[in-house]
Amino acid sequence: MRTAPGPLRPPALPSPVTSGLLLDLEQAANLSGVLRLRGDLYTTPDPEAPPAVARGDLVMARVAATLAALDTQFWFSGPTAALVHGLWTYRLADAVHLTQLYPPQVRRETESWDHRHKVTRHWTDLPWRDRVVVQGVPASAWCD
Repeated sequence: MRTAPGPLRPPALPSPVTSGLLLDLEQAANLSGVLRLRGDLYTTPDPEAPPAVARGDLVMARVAATLAALDTQFWFSGPTAALVHGLWTYRLADAVHLTQLYPPQVRRETESWDHRHKVTRHWTDLPWRDRVVVQGVPASAWCD
């Protein structure tokens, strides 16, 4: 007889490394495995992690950087919300999805802020029942 699985445990949000902690930005750019998330926030992925785990870790690092950088009201949504809730994802893209209550300033140029930082913004009148906070991270609810 199978036992019921344990409760979901959302992953801990990583702490991006700031350029102030690095010796020199040029040195950081030359270090293998140091990825710039935005501004002076960097992450160092685990080179030994399986690809799916490494991608999840990268997206969670992007979540932490987005949370630190944006000053508007938003909730992580879609596959990003699933990851924040601790759910399994399939073929997770290297992008953060978020929902805000008003239309974002959308630019499709390759040099736009959203494109550079791999943020996909959606907008809708997200009902209160679908707005949750998971360990301090705003996310859309994944089920009732």
